[in-house]
Amino acid sequence: KFKNKNSKLDYGDGILFLGSCFSENICKRLEELKWAPIAVNPSHGIIFNASSLGHSIERMISLEEYKESDLMFNERTHLWSSFVHHSSYSHNNP
Repeated sequence: KFKNKNSKLDYGDGILFLGSCFSENICKRLEELKWAPIAVNPSHGIIFNASSLGHSIERMISLEEYKESDLMFNERTHLWSSFVHHSSYSHNNP
């Protein structure tokens, strides 16, 4: 439920940040100020362009799970990765 447009955020209000490392840094600062709850880039990691951000939001809303066929194995790093996730999501198991 959305608050009225004249409402201001309060320390107990939850905030979701999506996007670049700027989002990560703002979130970190708010956590230092004991703001809670905060979620930053929870589903795909750092995202730098609007198209990828839109895709991330669509996948979160649809609750569609990724399958192993959505991943690729990197022979050099021996990690499974995805073109739609930040590299911090890469893992040695699919």
